[in-house]
Amino acid sequence: MTIEPLEARIAPATIVHGVLRYIDVDGDQVTVTTTGTTASLSPSNLTFDTAFAESGPQQLRVIDLSGTAFTGANLTITVAHRAGGDGFANLGYIKASGVNLGTVTVPGDLGKIVAGNGTGTALKTLSVHSLGVFGTSTGAPDLTSLITGALGALRVAGDVKEAVLQVSGLGGHNSDGKLGSVTIGGSLIGGAGNSNGGIGSTGDTGPVKIGQNLEGGAGIFSGYINVVGKIASLTIGGSVLGGGISSGQVFAKSIGPVKIGHDVKGGVGSSSGVISASGKLSTVTIGGSLLGGAGSDSGQVASFGDIGLVKIGGSVRGGAGKDSGKITSDGKLAGVSVGGSLVGGAGIGSGWIVSAGDLGPVAIRGDVRGGAVSTSGVISGTSGLAGVSIGGSLLGGAGESTGAIIATGALGPVKIGGDVVGSGGRTSGVVFGRVKAVGVSVGGSLVGGTGENSGEISSLGAIGAVAIGGDVRGADANGIILLDSGVIKGLRLASVTLGGSLIAGRTSAGGTLTGSGAIVATDDLGSIVVKGSLLGNENNHASIFARGQAVPTATTDVAIHSVTVGGRVEFGWIFGGVNQFGVASNGNAQIGSVSVGGDWLASSLESGSTSTDGFIGDANDATFNGGTLARIASIVIGGAVVGEPGTTKTSGFFSGQIGAFKTGGVSFPLKPGAHNDIFALGAELRVGASLSSVNTDQFAVHVFEV
Repeated sequence: MTIEPLEARIAPATIVHGVLRYIDVDGDQVTVTTTGTTASLSPSNLTFDTAFAESGPQQLRVIDLSGTAFTGANLTITVAHRAGGDGFANLGYIKASGVNLGTVTVPGDLGKIVAGNGTGTALKTLSVHSLGVFGTSTGAPDLTSLITGALGALRVAGDVKEAVLQVSGLGGHNSDGKLGSVTIGGSLIGGAGNSNGGIGSTGDTGPVKIGQNLEGGAGIFSGYINVVGKIASLTIGGSVLGGGISSGQVFAKSIGPVKIGHDVKGGVGSSSGVISASGKLSTVTIGGSLLGGAGSDSGQVASFGDIGLVKIGGSVRGGAGKDSGKITSDGKLAGVSVGGSLVGGAGIGSGWIVSAGDLGPVAIRGDVRGGAVSTSGVISGTSGLAGVSIGGSLLGGAGESTGAIIATGALGPVKIGGDVVGSGGRTSGVVFGRVKAVGVSVGGSLVGGTGENSGEISSLGAIGAVAIGGDVRGADANGIILLDSGVIKGLRLASVTLGGSLIAGRTSAGGTLTGSGAIVATDDLGSIVVKGSLLGNENNHASIFARGQAVPTATTDVAIHSVTVGGRVEFGWIFGGVNQFGVASNGNAQIGSVSVGGDWLASSLESGSTSTDGFIGDANDATFNGGTLARIASIVIGGAVVGEPGTTKTSGFFSGQIGAFKTGGVSFPLKPGAHNDIFALGAELRVGASLSSVNTDQFAVHVFEV
């Protein structure tokens, strides 16, 4: 005998003693209870997708807790997992307009909630599995939740997708629009529509934690956190990803410590992929990179106030958008550490670390590289800049002010492991401190480019010790007018040490060069050590210039403390008492000891003196403006001394006084008094008052008492 199984029957929704039980659409048993109030649920408070008492699985669309009887009510939904079910109960809409609630727990997706009367705590805690993931399919009229009053805590186990939760005080009062804390286990995701996928508060907000990403969508202001007051802290386990305009954005009056696990990345929309504050932004740590996008002001860490220490594990890279890939403060910026490189992009002002106030120490482990447009790949402090350390190279780009370190105020110690290289852009590959520069160390070479003021270390004030491991090289000028390429210059230079050579560029096709392969001081230079050579050419000299003391004593006006060259000096100029262009300005300028290990070829060393007719060593030699202190302490040339061929070309050593002169191991006595000292310094060279003989290498040692 066969027994037929009975047809499975699913009980209809029931309410017993205020407890609602029903079977969810996937077969799970769901229980809904309210506590903390004398009011009970009834069929009039509920909207299903079918009639209340109808048999079969049902979707609960609306729970209506409107009315003061539900004030303070806790709403709890629990799920008993049944075969075929997913263990979750999704709910479209919790409606409690004008009613303050207690704790609301939904172990599934919630589309929308409205609660609060505008005073006090509108909702103690909202705990859901997800918010907005099922859209309006479960019964929500839209995905905008409004909490009028304070919300103690928002807890979302999974994602918030295209839904908005706004906490506001009555009339927007900060005292009532507080949000205690936000915890999202998954991602906060914006969509194609405008103003979606967001958390907002008109008051202060406690700690905000997102386990995965903050993702902007294609829509304007999608995927966002917007707080009128303060955010206590922000932690995002994944990335901040921009999309459309103002998407993937965090904004508050001030934000406490910020930690981003991976990248902050701008999108196609302006101001997308941004963490910003109208006031203070505390420490910021980004595990990955800060990446600009196609939109202007995208991929930014920004504040209208101060910013604490910013640490980027990867790189800071500008994008195609203007001011993209940027760390910017309108106040002070405590300091920046970048584990990779700082790289300018295709947008103006991209790949830029900038502070309107003081900028603390900046450390870049890789390179700083400028781009093809202006102000890209730049570290700048509008006030002071405490110091910069670059593990790689500082590389200028084709744009103006690219690959640059710029301090409008004082510049602290700068250390660059590789090269400083200028390019075609004006002020590209530059280290500049307007007020002063404490000191600069470059492991490689300082190389000028074809842009004006490129490959340059400079200050309008004093510069401390400068050490270059390799060469200082000016660029060639092919049919262009080029000023200051491969140059070190300042008001005063404490000392300069080159591990390589000082090399001037060449000209062709009618081009001109000024300040190419040069060391220049408006006032005075300390000790200059060039371990290689001074190498100019027949059209452009490698130059060391200094005017002299701004406030000299009655007997002392040192322009250059000392010069030591390990190799040779060829087409070189070492002048004391001249400005940066080599124009006479101080007839009292003095130079200390000058020592050259190799030959002295077609070069001149002079202090406070000039030859009015272009021929050194005749009666027309004199100090500038009638100076009386001009002097060179001593001259030692290890090799030969050879003049420049040609009847109209003269090179030499001359000053009002020269303390000692030695070449090729032989010392030559210098007679006191107004005269020329005449020496035969080689078979092809005779030095004396008359330097007009044809086809003779012309060179003079001229000492005249002043």
